[in-house]
Amino acid sequence: MVPSIAVVKSVSRSGNQTIEIRVEVGIRNGLPQFVILGLPSPATKESRERIRMAIESSGFDFPMKTIVVNLSPAELLKKSGYLDLPIALGILLASGQWMLPGFEEITVIGSLALDGKMEGGSDLIPVLWAFPENKGLLCLPSSLEGSFLPPGKYCFFSHLREFSEPKQGLDVVFPYQRKTKETLPKIVLTDSQAFVLKGLILGLLGNLHSLLIGNPGTGKTYIIQLLRLIQADWNETELVEELAFRFARDASFDANSILTQRPFRSPHHTATDKALIGGGNPICLGEVSLASGGILFLDELSRFKESAIEALREPMQEKTVQISRVRDKLAQHSNFLLVAAMNPCPCGNWGGVKPCHCGEKTARLFHRKVSGPFLDRIGIEITLWENYQKREIEIDLNQIRIKLEEAVEFRKKRISQNGNVLDIELDKRMNLSIRKSEILKQVIRTIADWEGEERVRECHISTGYRFLEITKILNSTFE
Repeated sequence: MVPSIAVVKSVSRSGNQTIEIRVEVGIRNGLPQFVILGLPSPATKESRERIRMAIESSGFDFPMKTIVVNLSPAELLKKSGYLDLPIALGILLASGQWMLPGFEEITVIGSLALDGKMEGGSDLIPVLWAFPENKGLLCLPSSLEGSFLPPGKYCFFSHLREFSEPKQGLDVVFPYQRKTKETLPKIVLTDSQAFVLKGLILGLLGNLHSLLIGNPGTGKTYIIQLLRLIQADWNETELVEELAFRFARDASFDANSILTQRPFRSPHHTATDKALIGGGNPICLGEVSLASGGILFLDELSRFKESAIEALREPMQEKTVQISRVRDKLAQHSNFLLVAAMNPCPCGNWGGVKPCHCGEKTARLFHRKVSGPFLDRIGIEITLWENYQKREIEIDLNQIRIKLEEAVEFRKKRISQNGNVLDIELDKRMNLSIRKSEILKQVIRTIADWEGEERVRECHISTGYRFLEITKILNSTFE
């Protein structure tokens, strides 16, 4: 006799990934037995008697034949304990007790109680968010109705017997609501501080990494902390992608931590390479991934380990981190904006009004951690020296935020129409590397976007050169 075979789509966890699986159920004449193949988890193995009792309690007949269940792909270990429902439906389909046209396009996930009631708690939500590719109807336990689910088409059931009648799917839109704009304060800065703030905002607009060198007490940390308030809100596409990534890597992730605003991470300077980049066993997210979509602020950059600073180079440019271990390999998001601050020398007074007690050799060693390849990836280089300027420039952060949002929209429109063309002629006497030249062109183009200009003008180019201050200092002072 040819066995009767049915296939049900579902999802499961395998390692740190959520994968689509095919629950293949075959029934043939033979001794009554129920076998589950395909590296099921212990919870799935224990479900056989529970599934049988649930089927019988729901008014169906459990076939007294040989039942073989294969979880495909068979080579991956399935951690999920929510395969009761797809297995039970596969048995009903293969035995001819239930049929639904187009069921091959439906994805099913959920556990069953002994009386046939469908079960599924909040621990199912990370599995769904980590599997955003579902394009068909997804059947879930009714306990998840109204929960924080990714966008999609869903159908909710409370009992196995309800599957005897087809149910209409429900479209779930993204539940994210933009936060109410809080009123930001007005601040008063010196002329130098205002220029630094403008440079950091240009970094926000163009996604350009920034480095600020200045004397202690000049307001470096204070100005950088203002970026937390004025950085642009998430757009829906970005946030869905980021939530899916976070849930895929950490099932205990709290979505509320990034729903209200973009990340702003500020690790201490004693952070290790693994803490910044990620790693360990099992592999955990590093600060570059936790700050993805937002800002990674490294205060006292020169106090970080040199190896930790150098490890940032690839994530800064590639926007992903490839972490390889013997038993695990993961690609992690690192679409962060680096904003770093440091003193110019150990005593901090070089370049300011107070006398510097550091010799040239000490200053060389202090700046050595900022290597050429690292500095090549920095777009906004600014200095903030101690001086006798008075705070006379009043800045309304609300107006700054509004202008930033307008500039973001202008930039998106320009790129969508003309692409990000950087046809800008630079001064060849600057002797910049290819990477640094391209980043400088991006800085100049961003300045034009900030001012709402379609074309780059000479004033934009001259302003762009002002954001090469650290490169000029290192090339002239410490040769």
